[in-house]
Amino acid sequence: MVSRLKHTLILTGAVTLFFAYAWFPLATAGFYNAPDELAAAYFAQRISLFGGDNDQPAAYADELGGLVHPRSTIVAGGELVPGMWLGLPWVLGFVKMMTRLPIHVVVLVVPLLSVLAVLAWQKIVAKLFHDPRIGWFAALALAMHPGWWYFTSRGLHPNALFVSLLIFGAFFWYVASAYRPPQRAHLWRQLMIVLGGLSFGFAIFTRTNELIWIAPLLLSVAWRCRRKPVADHVLAIVGVAVPIVFMLLLNASLYGHPLRTGYTVASDPIPVETSLCPEVFSADGCPAPTGFENKFLAALFPFGLHEMNIFRNVLDFHVAFFVLWSAFAVFGLIALVVRWPSLPMDMRRGLRRALVVSALISAYLFSVYGSWNIHDNPDPNAVTIGTSYIRYWLPISVAMTASAGALLVWGVGEKKSKRSRAIILGVWVAAFVVGGTTAMFGEDEGLVYARQAIVESRTQREWVLERTQANDLIIVDRSDKFLFPDRNVVYPLRSKTTYAALPLMVNATGKQNAAVYYFGVTLPDTDLEHLRQTRLAPNGLAVEVVGTIDILTLYRISQP
Repeated sequence: MVSRLKHTLILTGAVTLFFAYAWFPLATAGFYNAPDELAAAYFAQRISLFGGDNDQPAAYADELGGLVHPRSTIVAGGELVPGMWLGLPWVLGFVKMMTRLPIHVVVLVVPLLSVLAVLAWQKIVAKLFHDPRIGWFAALALAMHPGWWYFTSRGLHPNALFVSLLIFGAFFWYVASAYRPPQRAHLWRQLMIVLGGLSFGFAIFTRTNELIWIAPLLLSVAWRCRRKPVADHVLAIVGVAVPIVFMLLLNASLYGHPLRTGYTVASDPIPVETSLCPEVFSADGCPAPTGFENKFLAALFPFGLHEMNIFRNVLDFHVAFFVLWSAFAVFGLIALVVRWPSLPMDMRRGLRRALVVSALISAYLFSVYGSWNIHDNPDPNAVTIGTSYIRYWLPISVAMTASAGALLVWGVGEKKSKRSRAIILGVWVAAFVVGGTTAMFGEDEGLVYARQAIVESRTQREWVLERTQANDLIIVDRSDKFLFPDRNVVYPLRSKTTYAALPLMVNATGKQNAAVYYFGVTLPDTDLEHLRQTRLAPNGLAVEVVGTIDILTLYRISQP
């Protein structure tokens, strides 16, 4: 009876959690609030099992080369290809192929996997600490973590899927493979080893740049298990290799070489003469120098090492932003140190390995991404839930919940008084309120605000489509995420390349009885006059206002 009630509660909690995560993709079906999300959904419908369906010619590629495309995509060989890691669109495309469901339903696979990852995390932490209660508290802390909640709901970013796959890999190798079913135990163990390898392989497929720390992690596991049967190692290698083979085939199909990616493939040249990467940091998106002459260090730290940047970003976007989780994690570590001498020896060995691995990975991820100046928000000083630092540091957020769970059990959970139970209940109510409020109503970019932005985008999209044709070119600042693929887009207006290519754009569209537009924030009269005098008139072009919606205006650029 008790076991049945426990399973009912777990199932009820899992279903509730799924719908809490799935609310946003269900409420915004088919519309996206970020270029990465748009690109992932677009290519998920166009990537085949073993390669890309290279039937996506870029608009005006003959005349304008690699100019016409939205963000997170690139034009290579006259084709529109993803400018991102391919694992997420491949997984979604595979599910779509198998289920025949529309893409806005297929994306729900990410919240589903995240819920399963929370349950798998419970098993991992429970085995690590020899206490299922710590596992459940850690799982609850993860389920309610605002970063996990937010980027699971916005699952067309690859990070929640990536971390879920890492958790699955650890679960299959560390927990499930040790389980001995009454029959066919050998086959069960082999299956778990293969599934663990597949999970790690697909994690690499999903965010290939993280291979730089996943590879040493897997090698250290292989070394520790070196006395295991050779068959175990072969099965693990095969499991990891299968997704990587898919990745290499897809890279070769889309980018022309197995080791070429959306981040390294060369864009088709744009037929205008302009310096794209001047002396220092480029407004056109050219990479900043890392400061490392050594190629290995430059690859290890692609954004350099900037100590004050790291300190400020970690403080703003991790420690202070998730202050409740940070406090639990720190005091949990203190409780672990105090309790350490009384812990069983085998438990200490496991915890020591876990702590060392977590510390090394955290230090590396903090250093790499903390050195980078990321400005996702138009306000460069904004500290918001949608900032990329938070999703890049999700592995650290997950690891922190283990010590948070230990604190709640060791600190108050072992006391059977009403007061201790009230404290635990209060902690979870606070975590739920803080986590849900931050994820849903976080300033500017909470899920509620993101949904409202998408509602406005739908209206703006229909307004623009009514006033333009399918083969028109529309220069945008941020509107590519809802105008593409219904319209051909060029990004951005304020770019040397765009300004230099304006005459070519007008000529190319004129041959097809189409037009060139700019759709962006309404320009003040002084800015509009500056555009006319300095950018358009010298090239024999003029601009006229077509109409205004909200704070945005559609301008037509043409020959007078």
